Amino acid sequence: MSRKLDAQHYNIIAKLLADFYPTESQVTSVLVSSGVRLPSIDFHGSADLIWDSVLAYAEHNNVLPGLLAIAFQDYARVERVNQVMEDINSGKAFLPAVPDFIFPNIATDTEIPTVLIISEVSDNSNLAGLLAHLRVSVSFGEYRLKHCIAPSLGDIEMSKEIDQCMMALAVLSPNFFLNNECLSAIFECVEKQKRIVPILLRECVYARMSQLKRIQPLPRDGSFILSDLSQKNHKEYLVAKEISELVDRLKQKR
Repeated sequence: MSRKLDAQHYNIIAKLLADFYPTESQVTSVLVSSGVRLPSIDFHGSADLIWDSVLAYAEHNNVLPGLLAIAFQDYARVERVNQVMEDINSGKAFLPAVPDFIFPNIATDTEIPTVLIISEVSDNSNLAGLLAHLRVSVSFGEYRLKHCIAPSLGDIEMSKEIDQCMMALAVLSPNFFLNNECLSAIFECVEKQKRIVPILLRECVYARMSQLKRIQPLPRDGSFILSDLSQKNHKEYLVAKEISELVDRLKQKR
């Protein structure tokens, strides 16, 4: 029976791993040392998403304690690392034991749809909170998350990601509209009839773009996530909740 981290420990561990090992080569080195099968890991997107894939694999295959022992061995003096490992070893970090069938095999279940996030690189530092809320749904197998950060992917790779997704989240800001790769991705999503969901991150005149003008953005009230930092976490939660509900509705139409 696989053991699942509770949401608090999952987010702490994912953040620590992404901070300590932010590049694909660093992640690969840890995985090789831990004996994790590299073909089982999704290396697309940001460090946060790569480590999400690693943690999902480690949980399902009951190799999480060993993986973390190796990943954190050079950070033994970090207080938060020590607390996390203490909670892992005592079992405090895990959800109560439940039957495996409640948690789908996220790494291999091809029936799980993919939600694609398209954002401009300068907005990355403002997406950690939203990604954390979306990861809750990912951890329960509702959907996979792919993060395309522009400029980073070529036209061929971007087209491949769009082909494979059920839905594309366009994280809107002024820089999004100044990036040709972001705009090309929107045009391609429209052409391929992919569901587009505008995510209002920073103030911009997004409605001037005809492809987005008639689409309901999130948050639903039309406010921008960063317009009021005291409400940022609540808005991110509402966006993630709406995405989960929309994915459920689209699944039912299949």
